[in-house]
Amino acid sequence: MQRDMLKIPLVRGKFLFPFIEATCFSNREIESLLMKNKLPIYLYGKQDCYVPLRNAVQFSDAARRMRGSYDVGYLLSKKINFEYLSDKSQSIINGSPDLYSALHNFSARAQIENTDLLIKIEFHGSFLRVCGSFKNTSALQNIENFQWINNLIFIEIVRQFAGNDWMPECMAFNAYYMPSDDVRAIWSRCKFTSAHREAWIEIPICYLSMPPINKKIFGKENEIDVLNYSNSLIDALRLMLPSYLDGKVPTVFDIAEMANASTRSLQRALADSGLSYRGILNEIKFNKAMHLLTDSDTKIVDVALSLGYSDAAHFTRAFQKIAGVPPLRFRVFSKEMMLR
Repeated sequence: MQRDMLKIPLVRGKFLFPFIEATCFSNREIESLLMKNKLPIYLYGKQDCYVPLRNAVQFSDAARRMRGSYDVGYLLSKKINFEYLSDKSQSIINGSPDLYSALHNFSARAQIENTDLLIKIEFHGSFLRVCGSFKNTSALQNIENFQWINNLIFIEIVRQFAGNDWMPECMAFNAYYMPSDDVRAIWSRCKFTSAHREAWIEIPICYLSMPPINKKIFGKENEIDVLNYSNSLIDALRLMLPSYLDGKVPTVFDIAEMANASTRSLQRALADSGLSYRGILNEIKFNKAMHLLTDSDTKIVDVALSLGYSDAAHFTRAFQKIAGVPPLRFRVFSKEMMLR
């Protein structure tokens, strides 16, 4: 793979929650499983954080096997709802005049939920097919877990216009998939088919002009504007690393594995951009520190711990080296500037 083509596809951390909850494990056991799969160990309260899709898929399968359940479709069908989407995605959908517009608006902004997700909308006889595929991770083993999530997201979008009891007449998967009896019981009016080029659901054309049932619009948007995400390696690191800062931060070797590349290729790719992994990590820590010092009253010691520093003194020295002033003085100065 060429160095300028290195990518780390990401997905919102909230989509790990159904698998975490399904394990019924203690917090320590869950943290151990997350750490084993190179994921942030502290996810609660970080619904809008981003994690590597490859690692999320591996974790979902590990959680499935440890639970002793083959078919995650039953679990996800019970858990995934419209509120799993980010506030920004919900606003985009509820602010659309009709279902057809909502599907197009969401497809153009799907990377808010999954940076690797590609959505196609095409007419097929008297139905509209909403197709989802992964640009860089379609060959991953057990990817059907996240194909299920994609199809359920599409279904939840339709339900905002057609009602909560709506279900598609047909649901397709890219991976080979045979639903269990429990899944068929939930989706009694739905036909399942697999081994397609894409995963998709079918929507009757007559539904497309339906207006939204609930026009609730969220004022708050994601802290990071993912719509400006370029799908580059640098953007992926800047988007995902903040979720790791208060736990075990990935090593260069871990990052190379996430990018499906060698450590040397990763380091050369970063060097070609005039950056280093350590430099990017320090930049992310500094930006988060500025945010916490400016927009909250979090104690300096708690800011230090949230950034992975063992004590406040270490954090103070690192911050002053970049900012030129210690954290407390920076906070006072920032608040004085805001009052002017």
